[in-house]
Order: sequence, then C-alpha cells, then structure tokens
Amino acid sequence: MKGPPDPATVVANSSLIAWSGRVWRCHHRSRGALNADGSLGGVGGRFNAGLDSVVKPAFRALYTSVESAAALLEVIRHLGYRAADARAVVALENIAMRTLSQLDVALQRVFDWSHDSTFGGFLTSNTSYPYTQKLAAEASMAGAEAILVPSATGIDANLIIFVENAGAHTQIELVKQITDLRPILRALEEGP
Repeated sequence: MKGPPDPATVVANSSLIAWSGRVWRCHHRSRGALNADGSLGGVGGRFNAGLDSVVKPAFRALYTSVESAAALLEVIRHLGYRAADARAVVALENIAMRTLSQLDVALQRVFDWSHDSTFGGFLTSNTSYPYTQKLAAEASMAGAEAILVPSATGIDANLIIFVENAGAHTQIELVKQITDLRPILRALEEGP
C-alpha cells in the first residue's frame, strides 16, 4: 500500500472501546486543565483542526499523555516548531509558564491506534497535519470521545479527547497539578 490509508477507511475498520486511566496534560498557566480552547488557534494541532486549518470545520481537542514525561516533551517539541530557526533551543522560561496536570479519565468510546501496526505504521511524527487532522475529524464525526495514538516523542501514547463528544458517562477529573516546573527544568539543565 502506498501512503497512509484513507482516514474514513481507518475509522470504518476500527472498533470503539472503553478506556480509563490517569493521563497528564502540560498546558499554559492561563488555561484550566480541562480547557481545550487553545487547540482552536492557528491550524490546530496534530489531531485537531484549528480555525486556520485546511480541514473544516475546526474542532477542539484536549491533548493528554499517558506518561508525564511525554506530556512535557510534547510541549517542548511544539514550542520548538514555533521558533524561526529550527536549531533554536526552546527557552526554559516558556516551559516554566506551564502547568503539569494529572487527570483521571473514564471514556466509553475510544479508538485505540496506539499500537499502530494494524494500519501499517502510518502515525509517525512525520505524518502530515492535514492527514492526522482528517483522521481525527473522521473519528470525532463517528462519535469517538477520544483517540489513543503513539506520542510523537516516542514515549508511550497520547490520549486526544474530543470535548464536544463527551457524554453522560464521560469522566474527566483533575487529580493534581504541578504549577512550578522550575525544579524539573533545573534538573534537566544539570543532567545526571
């Protein structure tokens, strides 16, 4: 098969499952842990369409990671893409303005693509945003509350929650927050 499979085909050939667990979200301090409004900015994210995306209509997504390190590295990775110079180092001050939140999640309708081998390994960090946004849009239109996908960091998986599809049985609860990331950042600077 050449190229990634058609997003509608992937969704049609996938089964919705129940999923529950603890996830992490690294977000700007100006937004609450459960606020997905920032995902609408610009073209959106890897698995949601923003207001300026070629994929229409725009839809919100709450980005979370199964591992705390992945949540933090996803933000570092994302901030690095914003730099004009690809070699630029992400300013630690930008990361220090974030909060690391742990959430308890219980969902009834999730597509689990975290073990991507089923469809030929098409969800890599190099897969284009228009493709992954179309895939997420198809999943959302199919009624999924979330998709579980490989993290672009290579650490475990990300759970992308489609907040508009939350149902009566959807549970997303804040467990704890780390509001001062400076000790973590200092440890990264100092190394082992």
